[in-house]
Amino acid sequence: MWYLITAIVLIILILIKVNHISGPWEHSDKVVRGEGISKEVDWKTANISKCPPKVKEQGFYSCTTNYGKGTLVRSTNQCEVHIHDFNGDIYGKELKLKDINMHKLSFSTTFHKSPPKS
Repeated sequence: MWYLITAIVLIILILIKVNHISGPWEHSDKVVRGEGISKEVDWKTANISKCPPKVKEQGFYSCTTNYGKGTLVRSTNQCEVHIHDFNGDIYGKELKLKDINMHKLSFSTTFHKSPPKS
């Protein structure tokens, strides 16, 4: 019986680990201008020019974001970071991402269309 319990625990640990990009790491890059679509719908995002090298699959991720030293992105693999409750101008500044976790989400609609003009 303990073999079965051990196997189940190992499977759960493996499944948890699969969604976390291994190791303590961080990625820094400059904030660049995107297409401005997020701004039109009042969604605060920061686009960085290069995605972290350990991020291999498109999707939604969570991470610790540190401002320091394409939800609506259309056709590029540019990284877009949503920053809650932030209104500053950080174009050209460096943004640091730490400890990324991927979230498996599915949507029945696409975000690759332009939002309606008011």
